[in-house]
Amino acid sequence: MSLDKPWRLYVIVAAIIFLLLGVSIGWFVKPPTEEVTPPGWVSPEEYEEALLARAYPFPEMPSSNYTGTLRVFTWEGLGREEEMWWNEGPWGFNKIYPNVDIEWLGFTDEPHAMSMLQMDPDYADVIEVCGGQFKLIDEGLIEPLNHTMVPLVAEFFPEWEFYDAFWKDGEFYAVPFEFGYTSLTYRIDMFENWNIAEALWDDTAILFSDIPALDEQIYMYDSVIEIMDLAATHVGYDITVEDMIDWTSNETKFAEVKNALWDFKPKVASFYTGVGEAYSALMDGECAAVIGWCDMYASVKAGPDEEFGTDDDVDVGFSFFSPMLSWGSAYTINAGLKERDPELYAVAHAFLNAAVTREACANKIMEWYTGAPNRYSYEIVADEFPEFIPIIEELRLDDPAFFAEESAYWIEPPSDVINKWEAFWLDFKL
Repeated sequence: MSLDKPWRLYVIVAAIIFLLLGVSIGWFVKPPTEEVTPPGWVSPEEYEEALLARAYPFPEMPSSNYTGTLRVFTWEGLGREEEMWWNEGPWGFNKIYPNVDIEWLGFTDEPHAMSMLQMDPDYADVIEVCGGQFKLIDEGLIEPLNHTMVPLVAEFFPEWEFYDAFWKDGEFYAVPFEFGYTSLTYRIDMFENWNIAEALWDDTAILFSDIPALDEQIYMYDSVIEIMDLAATHVGYDITVEDMIDWTSNETKFAEVKNALWDFKPKVASFYTGVGEAYSALMDGECAAVIGWCDMYASVKAGPDEEFGTDDDVDVGFSFFSPMLSWGSAYTINAGLKERDPELYAVAHAFLNAAVTREACANKIMEWYTGAPNRYSYEIVADEFPEFIPIIEELRLDDPAFFAEESAYWIEPPSDVINKWEAFWLDFKL
């Protein structure tokens, strides 16, 4: 489908989304038989003209001359403030609301974000989540979104629109803007030289088995969350939140998981916090593998010149452990904002909408080598960065069903579980 003719599909999907308000959501949804014209509706005949005429913001939103400040609470160090992620194309946030300033607030991890919001529930207007959304819902810190103010959700792959990690009790709480996988990126040449059985390359057993050649050869991201799940699945436990609670609270089961991690410990060369240091170590052969995200694989594959298929590429592989561990980042809206400032509440939806434009999502794919939910963004990538398409297909970043149905999505368990993991992690790193 060409980029300039997606609108008929847009309005069809948009109609379905708007009609779903108040309906219990599942993987398969039967829309109401009674035809309803939703707020903000633009007919297929009027859509392109309406877009050019800036029909958005919709009538229930403040006009484009609205003036104010929007506080956005995000992960530190990920550059969320860069305009390429939220101000691209005709739906860009300051294209719609040029008089609104953004105040960027940062957190180091989701427990930190939770504590800040518990101390001051009005601390932020827009809040990033990456697995901790249900805790925020249960604490009454975020509230359901208004679909009519985030029209570009209709451009999502259906698996993303209705993915249950962002819904609760039939209501939509979070707009995802990127996704990826946690796994092992490894140097094929080094694995071959050490005669490591190829069957192990995509098996969690490679981390927890006695393989002397791998001693001090793996860079491990400094996060217990990134490895605890892999250890649990290796010893045979599932990683739903309920299962995490079970094997963490049961001392015998938790000891099995910890013992698997102690078997892994000799392989750790470094606990890294900056992706750059792990990238350099893998590129230079200072380590044989890195536990991290899919951007590590793509970055090393491209090499220092950031171009695929050139002489400086490094032959690396990317494991798809079973179950594949996935993650997704999304934006939510503070629960007190609608009552405190109804106009700013509506403006916050425009920011969420801007974060998932096809242009912003394409930038996410091309700059960060991660996946994105807007299906039209992949057409931009194919046009501007065609050499990346084979890598996208290899990493299955264009396969939302793999993310949604075949991978285990990270949902943060209760704080007492995380606290127990963190206490172990401090001893583990000594």
